[in-house]
Amino acid sequence: MIKLYNFKPYSFKSYSYVLSSTFIISEEDPHKRRSNKTSLQGFPMEKTNTKTFEDVESVDVYTAKGLLTIGHHRYLDVRTNEEFAKSHFDDALNIPYMFKTDEGRIVNPDFLPQVASVCKKDDNLIVACNSGGRATRACVDLLNAGYEHVANMEGGYSAWVDAGFAGDKPAAELKTACKFRPKDN
Repeated sequence: MIKLYNFKPYSFKSYSYVLSSTFIISEEDPHKRRSNKTSLQGFPMEKTNTKTFEDVESVDVYTAKGLLTIGHHRYLDVRTNEEFAKSHFDDALNIPYMFKTDEGRIVNPDFLPQVASVCKKDDNLIVACNSGGRATRACVDLLNAGYEHVANMEGGYSAWVDAGFAGDKPAAELKTACKFRPKDN
């Protein structure tokens, strides 16, 4: 009798395991094999805690407004300084997640240290950009840096304006054009 071991990687939640199958090959008939046992070995190979887009909690603008109104959350605006200067939530913190350059947008290399200088890792943060894309990416980085209570505001500041939360000015004066939003919004 010959024993062959077959090891395959297997992931479950934040741990990776080895799935081990033992096959027994009969010496009388080498083409006939039967599985003796298949088991999940209980030893972790590698712990993977890296957060992804799926780990980001999202809230709509109405929920965000409620959380900000009761005072238990801070509004972290990750738009550029120019976008922020055009219009913003009154008590917002502005720390750009990306900068515009001649080559296109690049991630702010000082984003996390700048956030750490004004926010604690257990602060409740509502993160927003213009339409939600940069904020989602910023949330992933914040979660991976150990921030515990981070939520992306769906639709970004444009949705905030559309909901009428930005004041009496026309929406066209308050919002920044975005390729992800229709021109009439």
